[in-house]
Amino acid sequence: QIRQGAPYDIFLAADARRPQELASEGLILPETVRTYAIGRLVLWSPDAGPVLAGPSLVAGQVSPVAMANPRTAPYGEAAQAVLARFPLPESVVLVQAENVGQSYHFAHSGAAQAAFVALSQVQDKGGRQWRIPDGLYPPIRQQAGLLRDSEAARHFYAFLFSAPARGRINGLGYGTDEVVDDDGE
Repeated sequence: QIRQGAPYDIFLAADARRPQELASEGLILPETVRTYAIGRLVLWSPDAGPVLAGPSLVAGQVSPVAMANPRTAPYGEAAQAVLARFPLPESVVLVQAENVGQSYHFAHSGAAQAAFVALSQVQDKGGRQWRIPDGLYPPIRQQAGLLRDSEAARHFYAFLFSAPARGRINGLGYGTDEVVDDDGE
């Protein structure tokens, strides 16, 4: 939509690749591309029961398992990195979703026993989850950039990187460890 001239002022992406591409094409002001949140990956099941973890995957105790497409979705790429460290036995069925929302839906609906999803999707939900340690997958840097340099857009963009906004972003299940506001905080 941005490439077709959609009248947006700010682009908030779930990854770093797309804002960088748009900046290189001159569609985002390059100096404004910044990470606003760090996505956190979890393996989630809506069913209460044993704790999910890497060893339960390797042991084949969870099947089927859903994950987003690693070619198009940052959470799928992260899940693929985890599975490289915790290879699934042949008995485990891996269900590929188009995106992390569909991955969640597969588990929520019962089509999969568990799914790799964003912590933000399930932190307040029941069931069980394995909050996968950050070092087991590449950081999911969610970046933003200004498409148009208007006063309103600059004001909102500045707020997005402020301490109050970072607190809200953290409260929603994202990290902001690498996000710094204009004051260096």
